Amino acid sequence: MELDVVEILKDMVRLDTSNNNEYLMTDYIANILGKCGIEFDIIEPAQGRKSIISILGDKSEENPIAFISHIDVVSANESEWKYKPFDATQEDGFIYGRGTLDTKFLTAISLVTFIKLSQEPLNRQIIFIASADEEQGSKLGMPHVVHKYKDLLRNALVINEGGGFLVENKKDKFYTCTAGEKGRCEVHIKIEGTPSAASFPNQNRSTHKFLKVLERLSNYEFEIEENDVYKKYVSLLGSDIESPLLQGYKDYNCKNIIMLPTYEIGEAVNIMPKNIEFNFSVQLLPSKTQEDTERIVKDILDGLDLTYEIKEFIQGFSSDCTSEFFEELESITQKYFCKDARLLPVYALGRTDGRFLGNIPADVYGASLVSPKIPFKDVIKIVHQANEKVDVDTLNLGVEAYLELAKKMGMKKIG
Repeated sequence: MELDVVEILKDMVRLDTSNNNEYLMTDYIANILGKCGIEFDIIEPAQGRKSIISILGDKSEENPIAFISHIDVVSANESEWKYKPFDATQEDGFIYGRGTLDTKFLTAISLVTFIKLSQEPLNRQIIFIASADEEQGSKLGMPHVVHKYKDLLRNALVINEGGGFLVENKKDKFYTCTAGEKGRCEVHIKIEGTPSAASFPNQNRSTHKFLKVLERLSNYEFEIEENDVYKKYVSLLGSDIESPLLQGYKDYNCKNIIMLPTYEIGEAVNIMPKNIEFNFSVQLLPSKTQEDTERIVKDILDGLDLTYEIKEFIQGFSSDCTSEFFEELESITQKYFCKDARLLPVYALGRTDGRFLGNIPADVYGASLVSPKIPFKDVIKIVHQANEKVDVDTLNLGVEAYLELAKKMGMKKIG
């Protein structure tokens, strides 16, 4: 079967999967795999919310290689776009459309690579997964795949979204590669006070207490905690970091972070509320356990007049950024995308479907490599926004790079 990764991506973008209808993509992928004589499994926990997995080869002592991506996309306001977001318009070497970068280009590259590998005598299993529901929290997507195939995915070497973008510091060039994700805990706060008219003197106002909590959360400083990702990051960049983005990543890689979402304290006019309740979250370095988290939250809120409850704790994970697989990722990045670039390990800024594999355990790497035509500073301007695009070079080079990676790792034993 003729496999044109550019045309495959265009077909995928034209399938509007922003409305809980991932089946459009899984059916498309299943049709291609079927024509190539490759078996697959579709997992559908709710009507239309389909994920697909396909496996090449027999189980062996070698760690499997998995290519994962998600096939749902966020919505698009057509009036803000240069081209219609689901037309997959190609112009000047770029394809415009919702999901081109997040993450249908990765799905297309992974699918073509996977099918080409079906003709190779590899010594390990190769796994392709395209999952549903990532943009809405993943409840109907990757967790169901992992539940069914956990034993298969254990110790896998995983290519995921989240990194693979060019960044520069002075004249030095780097490609980001996520090597883990932070954990997270959600904390519910309740502040009690005495209600009163806004102008009436009141020493027990909930709003006074609330402002003290905000001040604590805003000014709380975490200490630097060294870890393998941080150490390698610093060893590559040194101490003279000019780029604000890279300086921010340096801090992010070695510290826990408090995140304060929106909150409401009531709608009454000229009345001080009796109680104020809201949530905040802490992004935790992957080494932090639930017991560590309880100590951290207690320290953050110590001495404040409130009650709190930790509503949820999610363990983070780290991937090996000194492994042979990581070195091979750097090698293909230099060969196909930017010969002078070093692969720079970071923790993912958000949450991806990789979090469901990282603690199986598996080594999950955000290495959805994008050509220098769309550096990181441009990526953050178009993902989830108008005029999202990907260049044709990224697609063609991506297939070559992933194919070489899988062949090199699949033809020899990892030390």
